[in-house]
Amino acid sequence: MPLIVLEAQMAVFLLDVMGAAAIASAIVAGIMASRLSREMAGVDPGLSAAAREHLQRDDGSL
Repeated sequence: MPLIVLEAQMAVFLLDVMGAAAIASAIVAGIMASRLSREMAGVDPGLSAAAREHLQRDDGSL
């Protein structure tokens, strides 16, 4: 293969890798923002809605 074709393929590969990294970064940032907003609202980010409802019952049973 000519050198210019290999360089073009490498450039496309690097763009693909950078695109995948950008998508992964956006997903992580979204998860962190969601957890932060829930924490600021006073909601335990590890609890589901059903678990929170059970904890709020007067009898204290899960």
